[in-house]
Amino acid sequence: TAILKDSEALDQEHLKLILALAQFNEALQASVFASEAEFTQACVSEGLLEQLIELETTINTKLTEATSVRSVLNQAKKNLQQHLAVEQAQYYQTIPSAQVDEQLTHQQQKFATINEQLGQLKGRLVENDKRELAISKIKTQIDALHEEIQTYGYLDELIGSSDGKKFRKFAQGLTLDNLIYLANLQLVDFDGRYELKRKDNQSLDMVVVDRWQGDTERDTRTLSGGESFLVSLALALGLSDLVSQEISIDSLFLDEGFGTLDSDTLDTALDVLDTLNAKGKMIGVISHVEAMKQRIPLQIKITKQSGLGISTLDEQYRYTETSLKPLLSAQ
Repeated sequence: TAILKDSEALDQEHLKLILALAQFNEALQASVFASEAEFTQACVSEGLLEQLIELETTINTKLTEATSVRSVLNQAKKNLQQHLAVEQAQYYQTIPSAQVDEQLTHQQQKFATINEQLGQLKGRLVENDKRELAISKIKTQIDALHEEIQTYGYLDELIGSSDGKKFRKFAQGLTLDNLIYLANLQLVDFDGRYELKRKDNQSLDMVVVDRWQGDTERDTRTLSGGESFLVSLALALGLSDLVSQEISIDSLFLDEGFGTLDSDTLDTALDVLDTLNAKGKMIGVISHVEAMKQRIPLQIKITKQSGLGISTLDEQYRYTETSLKPLLSAQ
């Protein structure tokens, strides 16, 4: 049994040998060696092989270093060409290197100083941006306050003064505007010809607008007697309406003025008074115009006597004890 096992092992080893020889021959044919003898001659010892490998490593390292040095050299050549292309390159080649180094140091110091100043300026710019933002916010607040005080500024422009004169004039102007409005309502009821208006916003003077003359503005002093009476009557009635907002005024007395009116104007004035009377107001007219007697049924007649300021009532209007007896007996 042992002999058979040894024989089988030997056969296997022989087979391996045959395969190895076949691979060797195939590799030999593919190599640069012409025969097995040349291959054997080229083989070196293990120690020499290690030396060769170490030498190869050293050579590769030197080649790498040489390549790096060549790259640095090429870059240095490029830098040299760039330096030589500078305008003052020829000048610096004529001066000692120590002087060049001194100037270079000086320029480096200047560069450091400029760089420091640049940093300071950048810091100031940042601070300036913060201040601009703060100013923008303050400006927004100022604009809001400015809009808020515009109303007060307008009021100050209208009524502000140390002695109160402007305010009084402003208040009088408001009252005058209201009075003119009420008077114009009366003038419309008269004949619609005239209309009152303020001369300007800063004045308390009035002008008359003549609607029948193309809205011509006339000074109140240019009005005739009849026109002045109508305008004055309208102002009086307007003033009555203005005051009646606080106090009820049920009576109105007109003293003279009717003598300056022509018949048409007189009729117009009396029509207005009749209208007021119909509205519940008691109208008293003091006049010597005969035409008034025909239009006013209820009259109290007074006769002027000789002597300054002496007048007497007609008999039917006099107060006597006899005139009181019917009244006393009725009670």
